Amino acid sequence: ATLTFTTNNWDVAQTVTVTGVDDNFDRDDATTVTVAVDDASSDDAFDAVADQVITITCTDDDTTEAAWKHQNMAWVFGSDQLSVRDPTLNNPQPASFSWSMVPASVKSIYYPGGNDYNPQRYTKSFTDINATGLTTFDDYKNVLDEAMSAWSDVSGIINLGYIEETQLNGEYVPVGGTDDIIARTSNPHVGHIRFMVFGDDVISGSVFASTTYIPDPSAGVNNAVNRSRSLDVRFRDTAFVWDDDTINPGNNVNGFFFKKIAMHEIGHALGFAHNSDSESVMGGGTYTYSGLGAADVAGAVAIYGQP
Repeated sequence: ATLTFTTNNWDVAQTVTVTGVDDNFDRDDATTVTVAVDDASSDDAFDAVADQVITITCTDDDTTEAAWKHQNMAWVFGSDQLSVRDPTLNNPQPASFSWSMVPASVKSIYYPGGNDYNPQRYTKSFTDINATGLTTFDDYKNVLDEAMSAWSDVSGIINLGYIEETQLNGEYVPVGGTDDIIARTSNPHVGHIRFMVFGDDVISGSVFASTTYIPDPSAGVNNAVNRSRSLDVRFRDTAFVWDDDTINPGNNVNGFFFKKIAMHEIGHALGFAHNSDSESVMGGGTYTYSGLGAADVAGAVAIYGQP
């Protein structure tokens, strides 16, 4: 900004408005503005006037990226079920999630990337996973509830609990089908996660599980299709990790790795990408740490608020 002083008004106060720009950088609360005389446009009589430094107090309430490793925000339905809302740090919004488990033999839209129904692609049973210590549907259901609660216990995320998958005309809602948007949740004001199991024909043999969430609406994608798949968490039934006892010897009990990978995929649904923090559940590898890491907790609180 430029202030103009003359021999007639040099001792009259002038006002400069400084507008701060919101950001997500962690820094201290103080900044400065320097008022200086521009020799080229000033009367020589003012050239000797010293620079004046003004200290301004800001409000800095951001968290460093290193502390919470946050990337790739999840896009979640607005209350009208048409728009999407952006739970960014500039506008943190608590989120409520219900969840369900898709039974075996439910047909699916061709995955990945297509919109055409492929009759050869069906979900499988959760008990096909054969995770160590888990034998019944209810065993897997209880572990998924624990995985959901791991996030909701430390932040403003609300775990609304399990609901039964819905049926239309005697059939369960297809995975990725057009009816999925309507039938995904009994409450249009909350998000809903569908957990499901597929075989190697759908999920690559190098992948344990994967998650779909709605991308940024500005991205070049068909969001109507993506909404019907948003917050799908898919487990591969033959992944070796479910019953492996070599990664964390003696500790893979009661579905330890199934829970850890479920927590990881739920993290994706909540908006987190992989990071390089060895103690974070979003670390991208196989985990020997029993719960969420400090970075996971800090990220959930930064986005969704305190519990």
